[in-house]
Amino acid sequence: FEATELGPFRALAEVKVEGQEMPMILDISAQSVEQRLELVHSDNSGALGELLAFDPLIYGQEKTIDALLVNNGPQPISYTLTADLDKGMMEDLDRADGGSGDLSDIPDSGDNATAVTDEDNPIYKTLTVYPTEGIIEPFAQLPVAFKFAPNYSNKKSGFNANAGGPENMPSRNFAVKVLVEGAEIKAGNELELTCTGKAVRPNVEL
Repeated sequence: FEATELGPFRALAEVKVEGQEMPMILDISAQSVEQRLELVHSDNSGALGELLAFDPLIYGQEKTIDALLVNNGPQPISYTLTADLDKGMMEDLDRADGGSGDLSDIPDSGDNATAVTDEDNPIYKTLTVYPTEGIIEPFAQLPVAFKFAPNYSNKKSGFNANAGGPENMPSRNFAVKVLVEGAEIKAGNELELTCTGKAVRPNVEL
């Protein structure tokens, strides 16, 4: 059987057996599907969609949203998962909050923002997704965790010497573009979604 289009296939085959007058009839059926991955909520409440938004968190807090990466095809898939800082979305979110959209304090890191590992700039570790690679067996699923953990630099030198703690940090929107790819996935069927979250400073009044 060689599938040429998606959907069900059915055919009747006549088999003649030597010594028998009447031929045998075989009913042959198959289902052709498109190999793809899907991200769904861990409680089976449906697909994640194109946007996963965290509630605002205070600097130093963290929250994890659990999901499932589902292989709905008959072949195993080896996947890679990347989460790159989406500065364009961050600018839009900042302007929507009445800000200027200025992200000049965030250093550029080339094509892959997640390659930045400077411990003094935790902005690239604020929104993360893991595991970042693996193999999913046919019609199986694997747990995937989205983590939002806004933090602040502990650097104590130069102009940051008196920066203090999270109470002196400005509120900031974060966004990453999550892409799930696999060698067995047809071009155009890759998974892509945007993950957002907002970090706020403590607001205590006496």
